[in-house]
Amino acid sequence: ALASDSPVNSTLITGQSAASLAKFVLTNKDSVAAKITKVELNRIGVSADATLANVYLFDGTTRLTDAVSVSQGKITFNNPNGIITIPAGNSVIVTVASDIATNTEGQIVGVTLTGVTSNVEVKSTLPIQGGTQTIAKATLANAVVAKVSLGTATDPQEDVNVWQATFQINERDVQMSKLALKQLNSIESKDIQNFRLFIDAEQVAQVDSLDSNNVVTFTFDKTVKSGSRTFKV
Repeated sequence: ALASDSPVNSTLITGQSAASLAKFVLTNKDSVAAKITKVELNRIGVSADATLANVYLFDGTTRLTDAVSVSQGKITFNNPNGIITIPAGNSVIVTVASDIATNTEGQIVGVTLTGVTSNVEVKSTLPIQGGTQTIAKATLANAVVAKVSLGTATDPQEDVNVWQATFQINERDVQMSKLALKQLNSIESKDIQNFRLFIDAEQVAQVDSLDSNNVVTFTFDKTVKSGSRTFKV
């Protein structure tokens, strides 16, 4: 079903990241856990495929998927290991979010849920259409990520610098609430733990371990001053 707080008739900003397009409630009324392995969407509105630069699925603040692109109006997420698992008798709200391409002001965009593949029978009547939103242009504060450096091979030890980047904060101070990083290399997830995020040498968040998607998500509430800022994990 469409979530009650799914966006409709609101405004997106050209060039913004992770804009919320729609929220869908998935409810498992079966007696076993439901593993969702495929989600299919259609782009709607007066817009182009390229307008949705990178499309993601989220469960709250947790990103469930890597980015996918739009092809001939269709958006497809596939993961045979499961995009998300819903325990018996439970519901989740899955948010469809997208980076909005630059120079797209004036376009109208939204998404429709057209297909769900699961190990249990899907009984919903599809499609389920989300609302549409208009894209506008505005001069907003922004953060440009540059000079990223990654960790190198090391013997087991504490306080290893695994990721660092310079954030250039432009226009004005920004309020930041989340930073998520994905482990892509060959180390086992159990072998790295106790992640700490520092901004200009101040620790602002700590997470014990990677999640099931090998992602570490830091949530915090921090006013980051304009200028060049060092982020380190």
